[in-house]
Amino acid sequence: MATLKQRFSAITAALISASLIVIPTANAQSSQTVQGEVIIAVDELGEIESIESQPSTSQLSETEWAPDCVRAVSEKGFVQVYNNCEWDLRVKVKMAFSPDSACKLVLAGTRANIAPHTGRIDGIEKC
Repeated sequence: MATLKQRFSAITAALISASLIVIPTANAQSSQTVQGEVIIAVDELGEIESIESQPSTSQLSETEWAPDCVRAVSEKGFVQVYNNCEWDLRVKVKMAFSPDSACKLVLAGTRANIAPHTGRIDGIEKC
């Protein structure tokens, strides 16, 4: 019976450590999936005492997302970025299923045509 509990605990630990953690970002339009580190404490009988989960900081992206006062929308086949901030920003649009846009300056209170709309808009990154 103890061997069965140890195997069950080992299988449970392996499943938990293989799971992915979703990290919310500053930009509400996207999220980032990062494999993290799971620490499982097991007592001498093979029972799980505690489970801690932490994202691996070496795997987190160095991406700095644009603030919420910037938004990207698809209009007439192009990606338009609206800068409603009080300052100018250099941004690029992260796209799914196609290359990201080039880095472009968007003046405060204006909009800019960033790129053709060829994929889902995943977020706006400062550059």
